[in-house]
Amino acid sequence: MEQYLFLELSKGMLASLYDQSKSPFLLPWLGTAGDEKRGVFVTLYKKNAFDAQPPNPLGDLRGCIGLIEPTMPLKQGIMSMTEAAA
Repeated sequence: MEQYLFLELSKGMLASLYDQSKSPFLLPWLGTAGDEKRGVFVTLYKKNAFDAQPPNPLGDLRGCIGLIEPTMPLKQGIMSMTEAAA
């Protein structure tokens, strides 16, 4: 369940960065795991409509970045790394 919420957090952050028509981004309820300092890694893929059969079924790699050391709360790390990967 938490994994789904963390994925939605990243998607919401990405949408708020690039779509001004979206309402202001609000953090979903993440429970206590989002408050703990943890390492985080975010990978973004972009689907290419022109490729009938892309090499990766997720799409082309758009960006990836992460923090190995637990330097910030998980939810803050997810948002920061999503922005950096974009």
